[in-house]
Amino acid sequence: MPDFVEGVSFRYLTGRPYRKNISLDRVLNHREEARSFLNAALNAPRPDVIVCCLPTLDLAEAATGLGKLWGIPVLVDIRDMWPEIFAASIPGPARFLAPLVFGPFYQQLRHAASNATGIVGVSQGLVDYALSFSGRQAGPLDAVFPLAFHAPEPTSDQTNMAAAFWEAKGVGLRDGRLVACYAGALTRRACRDLLRIAKLFNESASLRERWKLVICGGGELEPDLRAMSSDSVELYGWVNQFEVGALLERAQVGIIPYPSAPDFLSVCPNKFGAYLNSGLPVVSHLDGEVGRHIREADCGWIYETDEDFINALADVEADSKAQAMRRVRARQLFQREFQSEEVYRAFAAHVEIAAAHRP
Repeated sequence: MPDFVEGVSFRYLTGRPYRKNISLDRVLNHREEARSFLNAALNAPRPDVIVCCLPTLDLAEAATGLGKLWGIPVLVDIRDMWPEIFAASIPGPARFLAPLVFGPFYQQLRHAASNATGIVGVSQGLVDYALSFSGRQAGPLDAVFPLAFHAPEPTSDQTNMAAAFWEAKGVGLRDGRLVACYAGALTRRACRDLLRIAKLFNESASLRERWKLVICGGGELEPDLRAMSSDSVELYGWVNQFEVGALLERAQVGIIPYPSAPDFLSVCPNKFGAYLNSGLPVVSHLDGEVGRHIREADCGWIYETDEDFINALADVEADSKAQAMRRVRARQLFQREFQSEEVYRAFAAHVEIAAAHRP
C-alpha cells in the first residue's frame, strides 16, 4: 500500500502476527487492532463520517461504538458472512454448539449492525444478512456496491514480456490446444474442486487432445495439484498481474471452482470481474450471485457434475460464433456491473450522502 495518495492520509494499525486463519493469535490480533484504532481515532480530528469494513468484527464494533459516542454517521461495509462461515464449518453432529462457541462474535455483529447508520455490501445477500442482525428494516443508506475490478494498463514492454512468457511455455497461439484457466489462491476450502477438474483433464482422452488446464497461484493445494501436473495440467505458481492478464486473453474459459457454501454463494468474487474484464466466459461450480449473473448475461455455464463440466467445454468447441458472442456478453456484463470507476464513483457519492446524515 502506498504511504501517500493525494488527498488521502494513511495510519497503520498494530496487531500481533498470526499463522493460521482459525487460531487464538488471530482473535487477539483483531482485538489489538481495534484498540489501536480507538487510540488513534480518539487522538485525531473528529471526522464527518466513518466507513468500516466487516470483517473484522472487532473493528466494526469499535467504529460503530465511536460513531454513537460522537454522534456521527457510520457505514458498515460488509464483505463476508462473519461469523456465519465459522459456525457453518462445525461438523453436523456438533453444530448445536455453534451458538455457544460463536455467541460473542454474533453479539459483536448485532452491535455493529444495530448501531450502523447504513449497511453497504458487495451483494444484496450480504446486506440482507447484516440487516437481519440490525433490528430494523432496510433504509435509504443501505445499498449494494459490487466488488469491482480494476486492471492496471500495462506498458508495451510489459505486454510483450507477458506474451513471451506464455508463448515460451506453449500456452496460446503456438500450442494449438484450447485453454481453461484458474488464477488465484489455492486454498483447500475454496479450490478443492480443482483436484477433480485436474483429474478430468488427465483421464479424459478427448480433453487431453484438445484442451489444456492452466493454473496459476499458490496455497495449501499447490503440492496436491503439482503432483497431478502433466502435459494437459500445468501449474505455474504465482505469476505477475500482467502475465495473468495475458493468460486470460489466451484462454477460452475461466474456472471458478468454489463450493456452494453460504459465503461463496452470496458474493461475486474478484476473480469473476477479472475474467469478465478480459471477455472470458466463465465455468462456475457456484450458483448463487455468480450463477445469476451468468444466466442473465448468458456468458458461461454452471456445472455440478463432471459431465456438466465436459459439456461446457464441448459447447466452446462446437460453435465459434456462439463463443464469440459469449465473450462480447462477458465484457458487456463487466462494463455494466463491475467497472471500478463507476462502482466506486457511486460508492463515494453514497458516503457523501451518509456524511450529511446525523444519527
